[in-house]
Amino acid sequence: MSETTLFPGQKDVVNISLDMMTVLASSATYEVFLCFSYVEPRSIPDVATELGKSQATIGSHVAKLMEHGLLVEAGLRKKRSRMERLFVWTGRGTYHDYTNQPIEYFKATSARTESLLRRYGRQYSLYMERVFLSEEEIHRGAMRWRPMIISKEGAIKLRQALFDVHEIAAELEREAKEGIGTDIEHVFMITTFMPTVNSSNMRIRQLRGKPARKKK
Repeated sequence: MSETTLFPGQKDVVNISLDMMTVLASSATYEVFLCFSYVEPRSIPDVATELGKSQATIGSHVAKLMEHGLLVEAGLRKKRSRMERLFVWTGRGTYHDYTNQPIEYFKATSARTESLLRRYGRQYSLYMERVFLSEEEIHRGAMRWRPMIISKEGAIKLRQALFDVHEIAAELEREAKEGIGTDIEHVFMITTFMPTVNSSNMRIRQLRGKPARKKK
């Protein structure tokens, strides 16, 4: 293991293949995947309770995620009279190589993102309910948005800044796992920016006028 990995079989970065992306394109499987993390081992019963689904259903998704190298085992935990297998994400981070990928890769990426945003919508709704019940809950989350114009060079800088924020988040997660801080709970973080619909439509028309990309 490297200095940044916590359990046997983990990697600093997992290169997401077409097979992996196809698995994550399933909304049900991706929802199960998002219930795990890189630092906190969880069991199938843990996730079944969180999602309100049967252990058999969760187990089938976990098996698929393990088969494709997206989860690894992180030991056993005794709970009452039985032993539970624990799992964590394989990768601390992921890498997507879009070079010469088939169209199926991009479609699977879009399907995965749609699942992600649906889950985010549910989480945001519950967060707003917490804020309604107690204004002190506002510090538990944050969302900022702004329509803007940006140059290519600016977009590159902003993209790197978002990556840097995730490095900070990873360190904060490590501290929480080590018991640093109080009142610890699970949160879900999304950082994103992308062209507007109108901007992309215009650019797509330009790109389609160029020679077609070579198939892999």
